[in-house]
Amino acid sequence: VFAWEGMWLRTSGGSTTVKAKLPAEAASASVRPQALDLGSEGWTIPVLAVAGDRRDSSTTVGVAPGLAESVRLDNPPMAPDTVDVYVTSEGRYLAQDVRAGDTATDRSWKLVVCTSVPNADVEVSLPDLSQVPNDLAVYLTDVSTGKRMYARTMASYGFRGGETGTKREFVLEVAPKAEGGLVLTNATAAAGGRGAVVTYSVSKDCAVNVTVTNIAGRTVRELAGGRSATEGINTLEWDLRSGSGTSVPNGRYLVRIEALAEQVDGPLPAAKA
Repeated sequence: VFAWEGMWLRTSGGSTTVKAKLPAEAASASVRPQALDLGSEGWTIPVLAVAGDRRDSSTTVGVAPGLAESVRLDNPPMAPDTVDVYVTSEGRYLAQDVRAGDTATDRSWKLVVCTSVPNADVEVSLPDLSQVPNDLAVYLTDVSTGKRMYARTMASYGFRGGETGTKREFVLEVAPKAEGGLVLTNATAAAGGRGAVVTYSVSKDCAVNVTVTNIAGRTVRELAGGRSATEGINTLEWDLRSGSGTSVPNGRYLVRIEALAEQVDGPLPAAKA
């Protein structure tokens, strides 16, 4: 058992004493968590937060119209020197918020990610969207920056904490896909004559941001900032130089392409190559 792992008990009454004795046969007993019956129209989304070697994978949101009551489980207190992600709703901090009945029509959740680890690189992700119907779009918005991301093409979203840790608010939305919306596809990067050629397709005219990063996610070069892209296939070249003009060392690099429509609350679907 790690130092930040353990058991959390919540009581609804006054002063309570709890005594626990581990059965002798517990070490060989198998533990099978009980699965929640969501019904034919229900689905859930796990939310994962990671800071260094610390992680919180216990948070889940979703809808289950067929359930009689919503499933809302309180979030345990955050252990020292770790990371925590939870849902805020009506003054409660929740580790699970699966909405039932009429409340299942509300498909927006307020999330908080916090850590007490100094200067931590924190990543937030939605690792499994397989249960969400294909006709629904999933968006994650960083409230502090206003950046809105299309979660189906987002591997993860990272930010850096401060000297005393950090606390960041997000909004997770699930909504019907808009017809005629902006879609970015077929993003590739390949070696060319004098460097690398980046190719991508967009479903309509838009503006794009194109950034080259190293494997650690640090920006090496901004190839385009608000550059106009026309419907169809677009290309641009990278001369294998950094933002300061020096040649980059041999290795593996990532190209992040972000397409933005003219009228939108934030970035639309992005692709990485």
